[in-house]
Amino acid sequence: MTQGENGGVTARLDGLVETVIAPYRSENAHCTIEGPSVALSERQVVPVGLVLHELVTNAVKYGAWSQPGGDIAIRWELAGDKPHRLRLEWREHCDQAPEPSNGKRGFGSMLLQSSARQLDGEWTRELEDDGIAVTLSFPLEEPAA
Repeated sequence: MTQGENGGVTARLDGLVETVIAPYRSENAHCTIEGPSVALSERQVVPVGLVLHELVTNAVKYGAWSQPGGDIAIRWELAGDKPHRLRLEWREHCDQAPEPSNGKRGFGSMLLQSSARQLDGEWTRELEDDGIAVTLSFPLEEPAA
């Protein structure tokens, strides 16, 4: 992370991902991180960090990192001409997939919705037979120099 022109924090996405998941990672917590070099603006750092933190804590409590052999793949890609659109995908694979929600929106869903809105983006969550996939998509801003 670096300090931007106005004193705010900017960050490279790969560094932000590593920083957020590091306290929860262990020898048995498998994770793949892939994507091009991306710099987040100071306006984007906090919402993206909150989303990543929510996802990793859920993985530890209920998902892939709560059971042996579970793994997480975090990938991102850029699409379109400038301004690029960032598509960040969090995918968990585990033997026992999380149970579908009872239809109630919990704090995590509200946090993801609020963060996506702050980023002028969208998010989706798909329960799969072997885990969960969450995608966050938003227009990438150029960080201030």
